[in-house]
Amino acid sequence: MKHLLETPEFAFVIAYFRSIDFTDRRKYANWLAQTYYFVSHSVRLSALGASALDIDDPLSKRMVAHTKEESGHHLLARRDIEALGGTLSEFPRLGVTGAFYQSQYYKVLFEHPSHLVGQILMLEAVSVELGSWLLGIVEPAFGRDACRFVEVHAREDRDHVRKALDALNELAAENQRGVQTNFMQACEMYFFILRSLNEQSFADIVRHRPTANSALQPSDTQIESPL
Repeated sequence: MKHLLETPEFAFVIAYFRSIDFTDRRKYANWLAQTYYFVSHSVRLSALGASALDIDDPLSKRMVAHTKEESGHHLLARRDIEALGGTLSEFPRLGVTGAFYQSQYYKVLFEHPSHLVGQILMLEAVSVELGSWLLGIVEPAFGRDACRFVEVHAREDRDHVRKALDALNELAAENQRGVQTNFMQACEMYFFILRSLNEQSFADIVRHRPTANSALQPSDTQIESPL
């Protein structure tokens, strides 16, 4: 399953992430807020996944460990926003952020609990690839007290990726395909979260239209990526 980390989809997410100006206080704070919203479901999702597997299943044990590892991490993100001088309520949850974590309940309950690991792997691999890089940008810009979430994940997630890959290699072929599908879906949805906070969210596009009933012009539907 390590090949997932070498796909063009994952590489594109990494490249787009690097294109964002995280020295922009509002962009960094909004990224922390959107992260808070989906990370606050990490513990609940991994606990739900573990509960649906046999108690001795290696993946169940990995999910239990993941539940412990992620406990309280959403609070780090919220405190970092406060250290920036902001509040969580300034940055409402994006619709795509809601879809990002809500879809995972469907994966666990109606597909197979193992498929959840596709999104977990993608997010932790992003931390491995970009955690130290991001910390090197935001810590000088905003101070250590506003970077606790990034610092923790830059330090811890490399070992988490290795453990996730080890567990995935033991899965049946059918479930490995489900993990791969979810990994690709997670890449796509996370990109749209990043683009919304970096360029323009759907709510912003609607809010700034001249009139509510005006017809869409071709240029309105083409938001160019800086890549």
